[in-house]
Amino acid sequence: GYSAVVFNPWSAGVVYCAVWGDAVYQSNDNGATWSKITGSPAQVIRMKFGWGGLFAATTTGVFRGWNSGTWKDVTPPGQAGNSFCALDTKDDQVVVSRNEQSNAPLYYASSGTGATINWTQKNLSYTRSLAWWQSYDMKADWTSAVAFEPWRGDTLWLSH
Repeated sequence: GYSAVVFNPWSAGVVYCAVWGDAVYQSNDNGATWSKITGSPAQVIRMKFGWGGLFAATTTGVFRGWNSGTWKDVTPPGQAGNSFCALDTKDDQVVVSRNEQSNAPLYYASSGTGATINWTQKNLSYTRSLAWWQSYDMKADWTSAVAFEPWRGDTLWLSH
């Protein structure tokens, strides 16, 4: 199964596809041919381009791929081996959500260059925007997507 597909926003025709349990593949010709990226993570849930490369949220952590083809584990400290289910990037910021059975925390990277990311856990206040779904607990397991609001850097949108 294919778990994630992203287009390189800086290089026309470059596409990345994560194949569950295998690796991330790259195409330089709009998907006509594919090459396996050696050392890429195997169980990718989400991928997103951001500053410093291609980010992948996986069942074992968070990884960043570079143009050179190398991948680095950039999982928040103390969270190695945990599953991350949602990912977004904006400017020089990265946000990921960790999967757990209840009260899944979010981690936010406000700075970092090169191979370093400075992760900070954020305490969030949740606001439901679906008036017809009042009984649902947004802090429950498996946040399926997280996204920065494009015009306000302090606001995140979550879906479950």
